[in-house]
Amino acid sequence: LAILVVAAEALLGIVCPLTTWESDLRDAAGEAVQEGSFVGHWAHELLFVDVPPWGLTLGYCLFALAVVMAFVVVPPRLNRAATVRER
Repeated sequence: LAILVVAAEALLGIVCPLTTWESDLRDAAGEAVQEGSFVGHWAHELLFVDVPPWGLTLGYCLFALAVVMAFVVVPPRLNRAATVRER
């Protein structure tokens, strides 16, 4: 139900009441009010990270290691149909 409400708000161009409330409270406290929505702000912060190139390389290597380890710990089943028939 909650995601249906969010989708309807987005389709109708309605700003989330929590975003409006947050902006009003920040303004009343004398803080800077951010443009856009709360979720949009943090999605942007997560997607466009300002890190040096070596940081991205390290992240790629760690993620690759995690993928390899996942295949070692939980190897994929190549012949699923034969496995189902054996049961």
